[in-house]
Amino acid sequence: MRISQGEYRKCLSLLKSILGPSLQSLAMRLAFIEDAVPLEPRFFAQILGQIGISCTGLRKLDISIPNFRESSVDAVTEALNDISFPSLRILQITHAGGWLDDSSSVDFSQFFLRHPHLDQLLYLAPQSIPSDALSCLTKFEGTLAHCVEICRGGVRPIKRLSVVQLHGALDDDEATSLVGALQESKEVRSLSFFECLGTSDDGWRAKGLSLDAVKRIAEACPKLTHIEFHVPCYESLDRYYKEITDGLSHLEFMKLTIYRGFVTQKYGSGIFSFSNPTGVSSSLPSSSGLLKDGEKKGCKERMVELEVERVAESLVPFLSSLKMVHLRLFGWDCCMACNTPPNWQEDFFFEVIRPSSGPVLQYSWVD
Repeated sequence: MRISQGEYRKCLSLLKSILGPSLQSLAMRLAFIEDAVPLEPRFFAQILGQIGISCTGLRKLDISIPNFRESSVDAVTEALNDISFPSLRILQITHAGGWLDDSSSVDFSQFFLRHPHLDQLLYLAPQSIPSDALSCLTKFEGTLAHCVEICRGGVRPIKRLSVVQLHGALDDDEATSLVGALQESKEVRSLSFFECLGTSDDGWRAKGLSLDAVKRIAEACPKLTHIEFHVPCYESLDRYYKEITDGLSHLEFMKLTIYRGFVTQKYGSGIFSFSNPTGVSSSLPSSSGLLKDGEKKGCKERMVELEVERVAESLVPFLSSLKMVHLRLFGWDCCMACNTPPNWQEDFFFEVIRPSSGPVLQYSWVD
């Protein structure tokens, strides 16, 4: 099924009636609508052209481009090359196509070069970003490869960097590449890693940022004030706190997503087995260090109490700059007997307040 010429003309006429030079923010999300009628590239190109003509005052543009599959995307690329928005400062681009086939990938190079004053960019598309584009960029969100690309050479004043769509832990080559790029980009103060939650064929053992990666990142960006990442299920939080307090003395905000649960490690086979903690011996380790050995009831109030104590002892005395700690548990209820992780997820927050009488930690659960 396709959109007819008559239906398309009606849509374009409606679009013209609502667009105008006073419009400052526009979101056009056509890529991920379920059961949507496929939009031909030439129609999409005409919509872009109309936006370029009518919306000269845009400051923020959010555009999702569909996967056109067998159709040529040349018309879309040409339309992008012909439009510009002098006031544009924030751009968000997602492109559903072209990840496996370059011929179906829209080229944004000229569009980037025509907008040198962009301040913030979210870019989820396969094409590379020209090295001489976006010289004023201070905030970038994208895949690991594009984050490395955007930081190389230190030519852009990037202050906030977010690595998104991670499906597992960074391997040694990826970590080395990222650390090298961060060393070249001297201005980064906020660094975030966002993983696709859920399990892979390897379970959770391939999830989270390794302790070594955290140490290398801290060495490359010692002036970070904001950090977010995921903690592997087999690592102790105490070790992460130690690396953070040793290497990030300016830290103000920390958010950790913790893959947790009780884990028995079969070192010979490298396989994790998950079990009910009720009645287990004190020698069984808690996977993320959230529960002390011997704890048999994993009620959330007790876990919060234990972790508040740990944060107060391990972080607060050493980081005078710390203002907020957000620990996010991703896993399953410790009271539940299970062999595989069910869908269970909850948050709790800490607020670190520094009145004249000394540090105070507050916490709350978000169900």
